[in-house]
Amino acid sequence: MSETGLILNFQNFIVSCWPHLNCIMRDLDWDNEPYFIEDWLQANWELLVEKHLGVDGVLLPSYGYEADTSNRYKKTGTNPSHKIMCSQFNSENKYLFLSFISKNGNALSIEPPFDYLKVKDDQNNVNFIKSDGVKFYLEPFFS
Repeated sequence: MSETGLILNFQNFIVSCWPHLNCIMRDLDWDNEPYFIEDWLQANWELLVEKHLGVDGVLLPSYGYEADTSNRYKKTGTNPSHKIMCSQFNSENKYLFLSFISKNGNALSIEPPFDYLKVKDDQNNVNFIKSDGVKFYLEPFFS
């Protein structure tokens, strides 16, 4: 599966699993599990995307972060070797992919429909772009 296919599969997975996750979160002790959502997203990112990129030894930044590896489930503390970049089909602008997010006006949330991407441009500015018509690709982290 291509990088775009893997990442869109991850997007579909988190959207379809969210109702079940809501059932768990209703009874969650948020004082003891404040990063439950981030941990769940990271574990699934490693299993559904990183593991299937077809590059031996590839380590991506933690899901949602540029280079942080502190919340990895496997190989914690290891520096990322690659990053996921993205661009819209009709544009030459390249962005560093950080995460899927939902946007309603100016309000951002980590919940479905996850129809926006949180990205960084080449000036290190965080932007939010619609996920429609985006292609994803793998690049070495330090290129």
